Amino acid sequence: MNSSINTKIALFTDAPPLRDGGFGNSAVSFSFAERLAERVVIVLTRRHRWANSPSAIARNLRCDVLVYKDASWVRGLALVAPIARSFLDGILFIFQMGGILGKLKLTKPKRILAICGNDPVFLVQAWILQRFSGIPVDMYLVDDIESSARMEGCPRRAFIYTAMERLLINRFNRLFLISPGYVEHLGKKYNSTATWLPVPIRFDTLKHRPTQSQSTRRVIVFSGSLNRLYIDALRDLCDVLSDLNRNNETTWRLLLLGRSTRSHAIDVLGNYEFIECESQLDNHGLINRLGECTTCFLPYSHSDDVNIQTMVRTAFSCKISEYYASGRPILAYGPPYATNIRYFQQNNIPQIATTKIELRAALQLVDKNDNKETIFKYQNIVDKFHSSAALIRTLEKT
Repeated sequence: MNSSINTKIALFTDAPPLRDGGFGNSAVSFSFAERLAERVVIVLTRRHRWANSPSAIARNLRCDVLVYKDASWVRGLALVAPIARSFLDGILFIFQMGGILGKLKLTKPKRILAICGNDPVFLVQAWILQRFSGIPVDMYLVDDIESSARMEGCPRRAFIYTAMERLLINRFNRLFLISPGYVEHLGKKYNSTATWLPVPIRFDTLKHRPTQSQSTRRVIVFSGSLNRLYIDALRDLCDVLSDLNRNNETTWRLLLLGRSTRSHAIDVLGNYEFIECESQLDNHGLINRLGECTTCFLPYSHSDDVNIQTMVRTAFSCKISEYYASGRPILAYGPPYATNIRYFQQNNIPQIATTKIELRAALQLVDKNDNKETIFKYQNIVDKFHSSAALIRTLEKT
């Protein structure tokens, strides 16, 4: 057992740890800070967006926080020139290295856990930090950098990012990845030796939350953005709901929680009257709203696009954290190779569907899994893989 991990950790994140108001990687960073709170002595991060003030970032963290200056003050640069924005952030980071090293000297971490989304310049920053501080850096990758860029239609960015990833991926002390599929992918791509480190789930105790089972109105809820990883799956769902509403006594609604408006959802998914949208919920409000719904939808799209397929094989949907906490049953939908399907199958968790026919059948049987036994299965999986003790076990044994 590696005793050095038992004392102090510095958390170094490319997305600021935010409980509310951030994107997916901010939630991942916050979950690590929360679940490893007894070990984390300092968080090193950036604003990323100008709206993320240092005080807002530090508000819910229980350790020292250093928010180093980035180029978020250049409004819109990340949208029109993301490569330039990343490199400018990297340059600013280097110029602040003295202050960062001083903070590390004061807090005395034994290891640095670096959490990277899809910004390869952050890999450079983490490698520089490892060289100058002399502290081992364990890298945790959330998204496949090349496929993410190609999926967004940016082949030049994908080429640059892949070259940086290939140069640096095996230079860190240890490599952790968000899913077993990602471990397999990078093992083939770079001959990397990596370990699956499950995404933390911040909630210790899960409780079944009953709904009005006698009601003929059913609500399936999806929390997240309407991007290409989910759109085809949501379109499949809309087709099935439309058919069920025509032929059954039960009326299904689709509730989308996120930043989408109903007009945007209709443009993307189709003009279905049963689509509803809600936004501006904090984390507590989100969990309560999920708990009022019949079932939570955890999809990945079937697609012929090789880049989307790679993302579906390697990504892991962090919305499962709030789904678990809601106390409601979860319905996972996607191709058999998708990480959500593999995760549910390997852990014998209900309920999954890999085709539209299976999706229809699963919706018709949704009440079957609406019980305490299902939530107890979720609890066992959280304890086994996603709890503080489970994360620390993984960090210690590798």
